[in-house]
Amino acid sequence: GCHEPMVILDGVRVAAPRYLYGSLPLEEVERMELLAPGEAGATYGTDTSFGVLLITTRTAASVLGERTDPNVERVPQRLYDWSLEGQRYRWEKVFLASALANAAGLALGVAVGRSCLDFSGLSQHFFDSECGTVGTAGSRLLLVGLPLLGTTLGSRWAGDTDLSRGRWSHTMLAAALVGLPGYILATSGEQDAFSGADWMGRGLLLVGVPAMATVADRLFRAVREP
Repeated sequence: GCHEPMVILDGVRVAAPRYLYGSLPLEEVERMELLAPGEAGATYGTDTSFGVLLITTRTAASVLGERTDPNVERVPQRLYDWSLEGQRYRWEKVFLASALANAAGLALGVAVGRSCLDFSGLSQHFFDSECGTVGTAGSRLLLVGLPLLGTTLGSRWAGDTDLSRGRWSHTMLAAALVGLPGYILATSGEQDAFSGADWMGRGLLLVGVPAMATVADRLFRAVREP
């Protein structure tokens, strides 16, 4: 018999590839890549003795929608392969754009929130407010959301290529994982945290957030539509 490689169709493992070969129109195929057993095993596990065939289609949603679940098995998507780009990732440009957009978002958020919130300490920041419920909630939302939005937009704009762009959700989530602790530390007073917590928080907000967004933009990307 023929030794078949594992087949991954748009991030979905096909358990019966022989049926796929006769049913998938060639005009639907956008790209094909064959991974050697050694390279494939590091990503897709031990069931790759004969390699892995990666198939990317033009209309993935419609093709997968017509398939029945007995013959497919979900597998994790790989990180973006930058060898497809033919160019290096512009770390410095993405970080600079993210940092500037983040700083602008911070400045605007503080300017808007200062009319309602007291930034002298964590207790006052969260519990004491000069505005009503709606104003307080809106000020806090803008204070946190504007820098994250700016960072995401900055990294996405600077990191775009002709073939791919960073994933919006992944970049914003990565920035938030650093930004939220940064806010807590930066707005902490002596009664709330340890000495130097506010400076550590500012470092996370000004440097850590754009740095994390840059890493996420590099690792998690979506291929542009042709």
